[in-house]
Amino acid sequence: MKASIFPCAIVLTVALGALNAVYADSATWNLNPTSGDWTTAANWTPATVPNGPSYTATFASSGVTDVSIRALVQLDGIVFDVGADAFIISNTPRVVLTISGVGITNNSGVLQNFVNQQNLRSGGQLYFTNGATAGDSVIYTNQTAERSGTIFPLIQFEDNSTAGTAQFINMAGGGFSRAGVIEFQGNSTAGNGTFQNTGVSGQNSPEINFRDQASAGEAVITNEESTSSFVTFYDNSTADHATITNEAHFGGGFVFFTTTQPQQTRQSLTKATPLGMVTPISTIPPPQATASSSSMVLLLLVSDMVSWA
Repeated sequence: MKASIFPCAIVLTVALGALNAVYADSATWNLNPTSGDWTTAANWTPATVPNGPSYTATFASSGVTDVSIRALVQLDGIVFDVGADAFIISNTPRVVLTISGVGITNNSGVLQNFVNQQNLRSGGQLYFTNGATAGDSVIYTNQTAERSGTIFPLIQFEDNSTAGTAQFINMAGGGFSRAGVIEFQGNSTAGNGTFQNTGVSGQNSPEINFRDQASAGEAVITNEESTSSFVTFYDNSTADHATITNEAHFGGGFVFFTTTQPQQTRQSLTKATPLGMVTPISTIPPPQATASSSSMVLLLLVSDMVSWA
């Protein structure tokens, strides 16, 4: 009998070891946390703050769904379990959240929200690095205040990260505040994301910038009316198959192509009438277009400016 107990003990030990390996660098937001503070260990199970490149933060059902990050945090990813509540996770001003692994996984069946907040001194920042994805059914907002300091709310994609199919709201700077900025660097892509430069511009206009070899993918990008917003392609970045719309209004938006590598492609330039109809204008060979020879970017224009530098 004793001989049969020892193998069972080995099996049990191995099973427990595997279970610990799965959860060693993970924590789940509690059903009844003491507050909405990310950095409070008592709000998590196990009682540890998920913060590290191998950590995964998991959210399910909870009585507190407004969660604030008040210190620098880096994660492999964030998971919203099946049936999870709708959460708002906010980066407070001066805080940087970096997602450097898998990215955002939303299995909840409801929209999840991430917000970069802004105050008189600074703005929150969110980075996606390596191959991280912004996920699906997720809304990201660069929120602006009436007045702010010199640091703008920022969402930045680096390396091979992707915007997935997420939605992005990039607010203009009303009054004396800095407007939101969304950056794509390295080989990152806007994927199939939806991007809105929105709000009434004050002293600063919202920007979406593509640099290095970044791609706009098949994203839908809109410069809403009155924002005086910018979408700019630098270096060897590409507009790929994106749809970019400048809405009908004075100061609606600008699209600039300042790529350093000339391309031979032809791009279809279209104009949206005030009634919302799309009428072809011409097919032109821009001197330094940013789309690759096999791609086509659709530009929907009403007024304002599209420029190839």
